[in-house]
Amino acid sequence: MSVFPDPDAVTYAVGATVEVIANRGFGSGFIVHPEGLVVTARHVVEEDRRSLRSVRVRLNAGTVRDVTISGVIFRSHRPLDYALLWLTEGGPYPYLPLGKPKNLRFAQNVLAIGCPSGLSNTVSSGIISNPAQRYRGIECIQTNADIDHGNSGGPLIAADGVVGITVWGLGQVNAARFAVPIDYLTEDLFAAALAGRERCLSAHYCRSCGYTDYTQPTWYCRNCGVRNAKKGA
Repeated sequence: MSVFPDPDAVTYAVGATVEVIANRGFGSGFIVHPEGLVVTARHVVEEDRRSLRSVRVRLNAGTVRDVTISGVIFRSHRPLDYALLWLTEGGPYPYLPLGKPKNLRFAQNVLAIGCPSGLSNTVSSGIISNPAQRYRGIECIQTNADIDHGNSGGPLIAADGVVGITVWGLGQVNAARFAVPIDYLTEDLFAAALAGRERCLSAHYCRSCGYTDYTQPTWYCRNCGVRNAKKGA
């Protein structure tokens, strides 16, 4: 049985999924707020172990909007491999509701949406192979839904909403595709929505560790201690 018996619901979910285009590659992402708050994978927006400050985002309709202003990527986390950014233009945009990864069960149906090999708006279906598999030191969602190069950062969707960020795969093992549970970053998402676009964009962002300092910044990152670059760098 399909995750979404109503094809219109799948079409809406596809409309909330985007392609994230970085300097040296691309990946996927998804919108979680009507004003354009996007989730993607940290490794999609990372170069030489430092986060980019700007990327381009291709919306479902095929429109390309350049996200070039300083601080658009304003939060990321390397171990959990996620990044947050605001689209430069306000919405409203279609967006995905957050599901509950803790409610996932073995063999439950899920969908993965993304841009494998640059093929936009690609939907694959599968089941939950293990709802709490330990991988890379993290409790991940394991699935057999097709997740290939270009899917990174896209949504894994259950009946109640997006439950994970698709990030990794284990070689050619079809049943070993992994997503980071969405509840690992709900606090960051709520903080970003509460702060709003302008405050997020004016906060200091550490490109090394991904920390966002909403207070008066110091010359060093309060989280990792790296010297802060000049604003806009």
